[in-house]
Amino acid sequence: MIGLSAVSTSSGSGLGNGPATPCRPDYLKEAMEVVDHMAQPKRPARAGSPRRRGVRDVADDIAEQIRSGRLTAGAKLPTYFALAEMYDVSLSTVQRAIGLLNARGLVRGIRGDGVYVSDS
Repeated sequence: MIGLSAVSTSSGSGLGNGPATPCRPDYLKEAMEVVDHMAQPKRPARAGSPRRRGVRDVADDIAEQIRSGRLTAGAKLPTYFALAEMYDVSLSTVQRAIGLLNARGLVRGIRGDGVYVSDS
C-alpha cells in the first residue's frame, strides 16, 4: 500500500532544512500504478452477455414482471444490491430504474423498509 505522503519534509542529505525531496525515486511510478488500477473495471463482464444493461432495460424487465403477475401487488422487491447483482449493473443504475418505476406508479418505496409493488 502506498502512503499518502510521497514527499519527505527533510532533505535526507544531512544538510539541514533544504527543499523537500521525494522519499523514494520510484514514487511516481507507484502512484501511476495505483491510478491505472483504479481505472480498471470493477467487475469483469460476464461471458455470454452481449452488452451491459441500462436503466430502461432494468426498469422494463421489472415492469414486465409486474404486468405478467410474477410480482404481485404488495410484493417486496429484492434489495438494490441484490437487483444490481441479478442484472449485473451498478447500484446507481438500479436506483434510477426504481425511480422510473416509481414515476410510472408501479412501485413505491418505504424509507428503511424497502420497495414494494404498488396496489394499483
